[in-house]
Amino acid sequence: MPDRVRVTQGFDSAWLYIQLRFVSTSSNDRIDVITSIEVDVAPSDEEQSATFEWDEQGTWTFNHEARSLSWQWVADPGPLVVSPANPQQPTGLYMAGDGWFWDAGSYAVTVTAQTSVSDKTLTQTGTLELSDDDLERLNSAQGSIFLTIGLTS
Repeated sequence: MPDRVRVTQGFDSAWLYIQLRFVSTSSNDRIDVITSIEVDVAPSDEEQSATFEWDEQGTWTFNHEARSLSWQWVADPGPLVVSPANPQQPTGLYMAGDGWFWDAGSYAVTVTAQTSVSDKTLTQTGTLELSDDDLERLNSAQGSIFLTIGLTS
């Protein structure tokens, strides 16, 4: 899991930008393929969790004059080939289902990736915290502001 994510309130649902890291520690040249990635976000207050689906891959561009980030689309979601010589670090936009939005509080973020070659399910969880001030900022500029939030394991 990365040490930070970016969040925003989309127009129809919450959005999560996360740069995952897939590394093979194998001592041979065997490859594996990540076939799908899903992110589950569960509020600590036991309200309903949300499944965030991988919508696109992209990259962040920093504008020094405006001191702001902008998201640039790179590709649609797709399989990721991982080998000892070819680690993958895709930055992806994951979107919650319609009507699920961020609220202030603590969230468990669980990433589940399916592999094809070794037929494994890779799972890891981290926690993010949104304050009342964070929520106010997100709601005041819906879809046009991204907050960088620490993710703890």
